[in-house]
Amino acid sequence: MEAGEGNVLDVHHATPLSDGGSNRLWNLELLCVNCHNARHNHDITDG
Repeated sequence: MEAGEGNVLDVHHATPLSDGGSNRLWNLELLCVNCHNARHNHDITDG
């Protein structure tokens, strides 16, 4: 599956809660499931 495939989105914290991030909108990103998993596996980065 490639980026954007499917119809499920996850919410990603740009700054993790464990690092002092919050659930405020400015710290949240909508990502497809594949991109969210890749972000956590460090396969993609911010920017």
